[in-house]
Order: sequence, then C-alpha cells, then structure tokens
Amino acid sequence: MAIEFYDLDLKKRVFIDNSKVTKVTFETKSGTRYALKATTDDGRKLTKFTSKSDWEKLKVGEEADTNATFNPDEGDEFPR
Repeated sequence: MAIEFYDLDLKKRVFIDNSKVTKVTFETKSGTRYALKATTDDGRKLTKFTSKSDWEKLKVGEEADTNATFNPDEGDEFPR
C-alpha cells in the first residue's frame, strides 16, 4: 500500500510505499502536530500533516526521537 504526499518540487501528488514512511510529531505553541515523513527515490524529503486519529491508525514505523520542536515565531523554518 502507498501513501499520498504532495511533492512541492514537482507540483503534483506522489505515492510513497509504506515501508519508506515514518510517523513523527512536532511540538508547537498551539499543541502537538502529527505528521508523516518520507523520502523520494531521488532523496528529497516529504512531510504530510495528518489528524491524530489517522496518525494513530497508520501502521508504519516511528522515528526514535519524534518530538521535534517547531516554532516559526523564533525563526524556525518549515520542516522539509
């Protein structure tokens, strides 16, 4: 089964195999954001934000340290 991501460089939807997808969370000022991360065949990183319920249902691996901090008010850039 494959998961749909939007590739900003190609400006189109791409499908990534579940084996190449990991679950991550981002701690923001407004709370926890749930996301999926993947890498394309040519090495570009993709991120897809999901709801907590979809994130919990998905059967893919989790990154060891999933609590990344993202705060745009402190100059952090959007994760790529």
